[in-house]
Amino acid sequence: MANIVDVDEGSTWSFLDNEATDRALAHRWRSGQNRRSHQVILSHAYRRPGHLLRWIELIACRKIPNASRYHAAVPSETLIVTVAQISPEPGDVRANARSAAALMIETADAGAKLLVFPQLSLVSYDLELFTDPSAWVTEDDPRLDVVRQASAECGVTAVVGAAYRGPDNTAWIASLAIRPDGEIQVYGKQNLHGVERDLFQPGDKIQILDIDGWRVALAICYDAAVPGHAAEAAGLGAEVYAVSALYTQEEVRRIDVHSAARAMDHRMYAVVANLAGRGPGWESCGGSGTWHPDGTRLSQARTDPGVFTMALSRSELQALRDKDALAGNPRTALVADTWT
Repeated sequence: MANIVDVDEGSTWSFLDNEATDRALAHRWRSGQNRRSHQVILSHAYRRPGHLLRWIELIACRKIPNASRYHAAVPSETLIVTVAQISPEPGDVRANARSAAALMIETADAGAKLLVFPQLSLVSYDLELFTDPSAWVTEDDPRLDVVRQASAECGVTAVVGAAYRGPDNTAWIASLAIRPDGEIQVYGKQNLHGVERDLFQPGDKIQILDIDGWRVALAICYDAAVPGHAAEAAGLGAEVYAVSALYTQEEVRRIDVHSAARAMDHRMYAVVANLAGRGPGWESCGGSGTWHPDGTRLSQARTDPGVFTMALSRSELQALRDKDALAGNPRTALVADTWT
């Protein structure tokens, strides 16, 4: 294990081997961090001529295989998040996984570390599909290999929506966070809606992701309509509330009110990926986007499919939480965990 100390930021970057060092050097160049730091790291690279060519190649390709193998000692100031508003192929897990992988490459080119897909993005929202066993996925489902590979190559965590069958035969509407190191973190929708209760069981706990030192809570659709869900996530230190959803034409106001309220009440960013298109009994209102911790909407999609990227600022989040604390209403302290 080798360490490189960033003299400007006071952080230590640890690498498992020479190849991992090359990937990290490429990441530091791509991430737009200051030039003095680059000079320190570049001098390290030039002392290792056998790896310099590979390092330059990685920068040119804008790809960092297995990026999760290195970690920062302090959280990043900025987290770039992309939401995908898509219209999946009904019931076709394999095709939708391939489409997700392609979007991950596009997301990586924009510098994003997190890509959030809508509710049931691997199959679309049609509850009649789930009489077919092929519409369900498991954690080791080979149809997800293309997403795992893209995550490893691009260094992007993808949150895809699925009908999930657990090892104990638990049936969830789930968000599967597929990480660059191959790990999958599974979150089951806790607040089921209508006839979903006939097919699925509620999830057992909130899932918090660590993305570049940011704490990201996962939510699925009606979870965002239940204030206690976001309150619990905030209590666990969430700084971003990432919602995979289906909001319909009749719910244009709901998507904005839910997201703005969750963001403002708990001083965290809210990001929502809504389905596009239509399905049995519904037509999407679009409107995917990002909300600031002060409740302001930062981005808004129309109704057509697309990907939408936003940079989230830790300093702006901290400033609002500091202001609340001075007013006698302290919010959850920002968590500065070391990556492990």
